Amino acid sequence: ITAPVKKRKGGKTKSDDDVAILGAVHDDDLTVVEGIGPKIQMLLNQYGIRSYRQLAETDVARLKEILAAAGPQLAMHDPGTWPSQANLAANDQWEALKSIQGFLKGGKTPD
Repeated sequence: ITAPVKKRKGGKTKSDDDVAILGAVHDDDLTVVEGIGPKIQMLLNQYGIRSYRQLAETDVARLKEILAAAGPQLAMHDPGTWPSQANLAANDQWEALKSIQGFLKGGKTPD
């Protein structure tokens, strides 16, 4: 036996709101992107970049600004390939992502 679902104002059920809230806070593991570790992921999360799609849609110049604002240890990282890697992850193209990452060193193309 299940408990009856209480209706809220506007005809929504409690479970409708819970699903909407869960969808809004879903975080992807940005550390799958070559060059992003736990500290950079936490930094990006502070700037509202929590999903592969959000990272894919963030301009490289903006990523550089975020890293620079965090200080010299993070400013030294090159986010040039992060949006394209995140785009592959967002589109479930994991094999292509692994293939590209095989050529990257610290998230950037070797010189």
